[in-house]
Amino acid sequence: MMEPGETSWDFCEGVRLFLGDECDPSMDAKDCHKTDAVSPPPTLSSSSTDKKPPKWTRGRIPTHRKQRLELQALQAELTRLKGEICGIRVCPTRKMSFWERLAKDEQIEMLKAQSDNEDLRGAVASHALFIDEMEALMRKKRRLGVPSKAEAWESYVLPTDPSDRVRAMDKILEREFNRTDHIFLRCGLVPAVIDQRDVHRTELKPHTSSGDILFQVVERVTLAAPCRDVSAAAWRAVAGDIPAMDDHIKLTCETIDASTVYIHTTNRRYHAPCHAHILYKYFTSPGRDVIVARSVLSDPLWPARADDLIEDVISWNEVVAVPGDANACVLTTVWRINLGQLAAHETDEMEDVSTLLKSASIARRPHVQGSVSPHAMAQHLASPAAPRVVTLGNLHIYLARSKLIEEPYKRSINDAVERHKQAVQGREHPA
Repeated sequence: MMEPGETSWDFCEGVRLFLGDECDPSMDAKDCHKTDAVSPPPTLSSSSTDKKPPKWTRGRIPTHRKQRLELQALQAELTRLKGEICGIRVCPTRKMSFWERLAKDEQIEMLKAQSDNEDLRGAVASHALFIDEMEALMRKKRRLGVPSKAEAWESYVLPTDPSDRVRAMDKILEREFNRTDHIFLRCGLVPAVIDQRDVHRTELKPHTSSGDILFQVVERVTLAAPCRDVSAAAWRAVAGDIPAMDDHIKLTCETIDASTVYIHTTNRRYHAPCHAHILYKYFTSPGRDVIVARSVLSDPLWPARADDLIEDVISWNEVVAVPGDANACVLTTVWRINLGQLAAHETDEMEDVSTLLKSASIARRPHVQGSVSPHAMAQHLASPAAPRVVTLGNLHIYLARSKLIEEPYKRSINDAVERHKQAVQGREHPA
């Protein structure tokens, strides 16, 4: 009998809320036991209870296997507890005394607490294993070795071993070749097969990560000659014998292979000797040729003093055939010189120098359609004929060296354009 004031409570609904879908709340009253005895928990099949986890006989059990076994044991225990809870479920139509119902509730709460306790123990064990592994990892001694050869070439440093030097050179130039499209896009240049408009831009810009000031020349021009004629002429100018037009400049050209050269230049005209060790490589493909140049910052075979200047320069030169026109190509050039960190008084000059660079960009435009300007950048910024010699970050020293390569390079390209022009005229108007 229920005592006065006692409210009715649906025990099966409470068990359903606790168990989720494990017990079906739609069971008929006739399916419930008619006695007060509690139904025994459902027995597991022999295939699941008799099956024991395989024993690990090779020393310490791996952590991942141990955690998996613990998880399986916890899942089995949870299944057992849910079975017991389902077993003590009573028929909702059967009348119970207040104390009997209270005892049933206490039994359910106890089983629930046991299940939660097992879950917590499993979590604590898992976290303890993780902490042990982290402590063992932190106790390991760090291996501080010397930089590898790969790290050396990534910093533009060449080894002394001949075979290692060649491999390092190839890796340096291959990496810069793979950056060509990315560099052009960063400079606002869409692929030349899409846009052939001329571009002439000279600027100073800070490096995104180091903060060094970069002197950058960006040029694009359409030439009246086939792609391969122009690129081959440009490569002959770079890989051929370049005369030193200045007594203070010593130039040495080292041929690595048919498409790679290593040019060493030392300029002793100024307060400190300036060394430039520049790698050049000629990449050819149908409809697109690229000449990449990258300076080496340290070469043990070409030692320098601590106070000497080392030129940090890179250039990407791409020649692309114009779609639908076999007699034209587009030459795109991005040329960068790293001027390093500027002094305070030089930083104040940057605005004036930037204005001067804009006028130099205008002067770089070719006077003859379909050709390139024959003058080197030094003609506009580092020669007595220039409006002002730009000494910002030793730029005038670097441009003096580049003039030795740039002028023969441009002259060779214009000669190729002129030869093709004469050949076309000869075919159209034979003698």
